[in-house]
Amino acid sequence: MKYPLVSIIIPTFNRSHVIGESLDSVLVQTYQNWECIIVDDESTDNTSDLVARYRYKDSRFQYYSRPLDTLKGANACRNYGIEKSKGEYIMFLDSDDLLLIDCLEKRTNAFSKYPKYDILVFSMGHFTNLNNCFIDETRKIFEGNNRDTILEFIFGRKLPWNITRPIYRKHSVFNGNLKFNENIQNFQDDEFHINLLHKLKPSYKVIDLTDCFYRVDLKSLNKYETPRGQQNIIDSLFDYYRSILNTFSVDQKKDLKKKIIVKLFNQIRFHLLPNSNTEILNKTLILFNKELKLTFKEMTILKIISTLNLYYFNKKGYHKMTKFLLKNI
Repeated sequence: MKYPLVSIIIPTFNRSHVIGESLDSVLVQTYQNWECIIVDDESTDNTSDLVARYRYKDSRFQYYSRPLDTLKGANACRNYGIEKSKGEYIMFLDSDDLLLIDCLEKRTNAFSKYPKYDILVFSMGHFTNLNNCFIDETRKIFEGNNRDTILEFIFGRKLPWNITRPIYRKHSVFNGNLKFNENIQNFQDDEFHINLLHKLKPSYKVIDLTDCFYRVDLKSLNKYETPRGQQNIIDSLFDYYRSILNTFSVDQKKDLKKKIIVKLFNQIRFHLLPNSNTEILNKTLILFNKELKLTFKEMTILKIISTLNLYYFNKKGYHKMTKFLLKNI
């Protein structure tokens, strides 16, 4: 019986307090033919010492530092991990999340059962500690053609899936024609999968079996609420929308124009803070004007919400004005 090699790629940064639990969940897998590639994004804690103990215990663990000639961030670590991988299948695990003990076994068996697919997508639960892992009762189970899936990634209330849920055939997906975008710190999962579905047109199947768990941690959840976290969102808008707009034909842009403008409006409304750097936002507005042929009214509304957030955020009349603007897009 054939047991193909599975490459598990883990980007990490200053997670020495939790990555051990993630590595333990890999170590106990019932499926034995795996390699685990940890790529460190210049951690300043004792991550390297901790991982060294796992490498000493099991040679299937590999440890690399992100090359200094690449941009800082999880996506650069993922790209480097892919370069180093030797597996027939690839999957990604964040350095604070967990795999169920038979995750790899069930995923590889599923590829044997469904050999025509390039990607299999499984379900993900949540956990607060090792003794409290639970099924996500509100999990999203979406399966459609690639075009509908792209629209769901863009406009859905929840993403069809995040980066841990799929397992990929390496030769189909990571064949040198597509990489993770190293310029963005946010929208990483959705931007990658939008490009993947559009450019490579892979076949995928969703299997509603929970085999991995996302850590519910207030510190991690709140990182997006900090000024740095909000600025990262704003700074990722240009690359994110460039990828989105590249997937649409001229007619599709016309049909979806209002929905796309409303999406950007709300992102500005909720994430642009006073004193934010607007360089990337201004590039994004220029991109919108070029690709969507904005009317004077549409461009004015986007500029006004930007000005309101920069100078009048949460002041008297702010909420009334933003609702008025949104209604008039």
